Amino acid sequence: MKRIILFMFVLASAGSLAQSVSVNLNIAPPFTPYLADYLGRNQHLTLQLKNNTRETQSLKLLLSFSGDNGVTIRTKPSYMPIRALLLNPGEVKLLTSLAEFRYYLDEDNLDLQGISAQNLRVGGLPEGDYQLCLQAVDYSTGRIVSAGEPIGCSNLIAIRYVEPPTIIYPADNQTISGPRNQPILFTWARAVGVPAGAVYQFRLVELPDTPGLNPNAYVDAAIVPTFEQRTIRQPLLVYNASLPPLKPGKRYALRITATDPQQKVTFLNNGHSVVTTFVYAPD
Repeated sequence: MKRIILFMFVLASAGSLAQSVSVNLNIAPPFTPYLADYLGRNQHLTLQLKNNTRETQSLKLLLSFSGDNGVTIRTKPSYMPIRALLLNPGEVKLLTSLAEFRYYLDEDNLDLQGISAQNLRVGGLPEGDYQLCLQAVDYSTGRIVSAGEPIGCSNLIAIRYVEPPTIIYPADNQTISGPRNQPILFTWARAVGVPAGAVYQFRLVELPDTPGLNPNAYVDAAIVPTFEQRTIRQPLLVYNASLPPLKPGKRYALRITATDPQQKVTFLNNGHSVVTTFVYAPD
């Protein structure tokens, strides 16, 4: 009986020790596939650390980002930040940014599973449902002082990729003819998975007569486009006489960009379609 009581006392003491610090984390959308974005996003992230003891806690945090797709990214337990995170007795510290912990996710300080460092850096996280988890450990000894997963974990972070729109008319390198005042019906196709509330940006740019010009680069570089509209809700635009007139014989570049105001999905290529060029040659 004494052994049972002693064993229960040890378990209770261990449980109390493991929760010397409470960690609560919440992340609000929009969700992004790039880890660095979570470290510097003010107001979208709320981290609360509470010292449950009467002693000052000198801490470091272990960060992990785990998905249901086999991807796991963790701070190496051996990593030592430059300085400790201090919590006074009974103190509650509320953070709205993890900017001061950015070095925790440097490539040299990470253990990666299911993804390479290069793919993570260039392409971000693959599609999946993730959780960002934090655990507090003693800065000097490495002893765990907060509860393990799922305590200290965020809400689910859904990463979804959607294809950008595809321009239907005009086709690339097409010549648009017809009466000069005849409206032009520009159309594009929605990709599968685009939310109902998505809006489109229509950007039309006149191209200079320069051989070998990259129209993709010029669309981005043009400070004042021929015409631009940002809040189109249907996949079409009627270009009529009320809009800036197109110049006969000139070549134009067109790009459609999709955005989700509710920020529930992530568009590939930042939502930009492939740039289409055409020549305006009315009768």
